[in-house]
Amino acid sequence: MTKISVGDEVRVYYHPSGLTVSFAEGVVSRVDVSTLRGRAFIVDVTYEVVLDREQAIRPGYRNYVLYERADDFPGRIEILSKIQQEPEQDVVPEIALETASEPDPFLVEVERPVEPASGGIVASLLGRRR
Repeated sequence: MTKISVGDEVRVYYHPSGLTVSFAEGVVSRVDVSTLRGRAFIVDVTYEVVLDREQAIRPGYRNYVLYERADDFPGRIEILSKIQQEPEQDVVPEIALETASEPDPFLVEVERPVEPASGGIVASLLGRRR
C-alpha cells in the first residue's frame, strides 16, 4: 500500500477504467480518519470528472476516501505529486539591487515649504494663524 501524506496531490478513481472515466483530484488535508466504513483520508477536491463530464467544484469541497473498500481495484488511488520528504536547506534568494535609481511614476513626493516659527512651540505645532 502506498503511503499517503498530508499535502500529497492525488487522483482517486470512482470505478475501474473502461468506457467512461470518473475521478476526483485534490490535495490530501488529513490522513487516518476513522469513519463508520473504515479508515480514510480527506482530499480537498480541486478537479472532478464524473462519467467523462467535468464537474463544477465549490470552494471547500472535501471528499472522504477509504484506504480499502470491498469493491477495491488496482490503481484506484494515484499519487500525482508527493510532498518533499526531506527538509529544505535554508536558501537565501539573491536580490537584484537597482543601480540606477529612477523615480517611481506612481510615487509622488510632496515638499512642504518651511516657514519660520514665530510664537513659540504651540504656534509652530498648530501652524501660523493670521
